[in-house]
Amino acid sequence: MNKTEKYQLNQWELTDRIQMEDFNSDNAKIDAALAEQAAALDTKASKAELAAEQTARINADKAEKAAREAAVAAQLSTLRSENMWVKLGEVTLTQAGPQMSITVANVERYARIWGQYTLHGPKVVSCSLGTVFSLDLLELDAYNSTLSIGTMDIICCGSTAYFCTESHTNDGQHTWGHSDSSLRANSGLSGSTEFKVFTEDADLAAGAYMVLYGLKK
Repeated sequence: MNKTEKYQLNQWELTDRIQMEDFNSDNAKIDAALAEQAAALDTKASKAELAAEQTARINADKAEKAAREAAVAAQLSTLRSENMWVKLGEVTLTQAGPQMSITVANVERYARIWGQYTLHGPKVVSCSLGTVFSLDLLELDAYNSTLSIGTMDIICCGSTAYFCTESHTNDGQHTWGHSDSSLRANSGLSGSTEFKVFTEDADLAAGAYMVLYGLKK
């Protein structure tokens, strides 16, 4: 082999070596780029997983709070419904009339029934409790200018009932009170019972009002 051939051979080897180095360098760059991309994907996945975990934790906390609040509300509802006062009815006259009433279903379920009323006008007003008995609320000399506010209270003990009414009345000049009561050994209080306020002379004026509450046994 002459010098020219040796020189050409060396040149080829050098070219091959450079090409190999370039190839290896390119591969290294590609590997580095792929590794960087993989690391970025891993980081993104980690962030997504973290965000998902945080969202799940927040949702779980909200669900737990909602369940706790629902349990408390249910407990309060149960407490309110047992051995407590409940509203049985309310009525307001929109125009003058001879009576107003509230009907209470299963009246025997209540240990006590308490009511409040506001009246205008008539001289004589009574209150009846079903067909059992009635009591006077007002027996007045004044007329039309009369305002009366009062209460009724029925205490039930088995078949015995104590029925008491009390009113406070003003005729524009004077204020006075009136009360009446009755104790019945056989009250007959059961089933559907009408509590009625009615007049014996003129109509109750518009705006007359009555409300009843019951204490459950």
